[in-house]
Amino acid sequence: NAQANHALAKEMEPRLKAIPGAVDVHMHQVVNAPEIRFNVDRTKAGQLGLTQKDISDSLLVSLSSSTQTAPNYWINPRNSVDYPIAVQTPLYRIDSTGSLLNTSMRSSTGSMQLLANLGRLQRGTAASVVSHFDVQPVYNLYANVQDRDLGSLSKDVNRLVREFTPKLKKGSFFELRGQAKTMESSFIGLGIGLVFAVLLVYFVMVVNFQSWLDPFIILMALPGALMGIMLALFLTQTT
Repeated sequence: NAQANHALAKEMEPRLKAIPGAVDVHMHQVVNAPEIRFNVDRTKAGQLGLTQKDISDSLLVSLSSSTQTAPNYWINPRNSVDYPIAVQTPLYRIDSTGSLLNTSMRSSTGSMQLLANLGRLQRGTAASVVSHFDVQPVYNLYANVQDRDLGSLSKDVNRLVREFTPKLKKGSFFELRGQAKTMESSFIGLGIGLVFAVLLVYFVMVVNFQSWLDPFIILMALPGALMGIMLALFLTQTT
């Protein structure tokens, strides 16, 4: 499903770019970053007195320093500030695959070997950015809004999502997030709040007027006021 979802996301990307007002459209995940894989020959390594853990620990210290596996600190007696001490091969000494293969590997028993004698180096690609939403792996299509209101743009995006939903593999889903989701939930809360505010005003007026009908007649001015507001927003093209 991952490959199918990635292909679907790449198919949606140009369609999303074509929506008026959508800018900076891009997919966040990078799935084809170059990488170098070293496959250890465990039989050969065992004959030379090294294990997979010995090789991985030595390579990790050489490339990423010892701060991850054996953190050490030196406390300056003059100012009582602690400084991390890291052991690492200088980057300028690992400027090619040949120099990388010349890295010395040390076993727990003290035996030494070069990395080149313990396996084979391969080139490949891998995902450099992996994201999750509710534990599920996702592909994120990001877009900003320019020269258009968010509500109209989100409607077009939802229309595009509905168009692509039948192409989804079983178990996959679309999720619209960001400012559009926040706006939708805010407007729903605002609408519910307005309804309760009108009811509260009505019941207060019922108590004051000692009548159920008079407050209802007074509140009949609200629809006309709302229509005037909507007309004014339409004439001024205010979103």
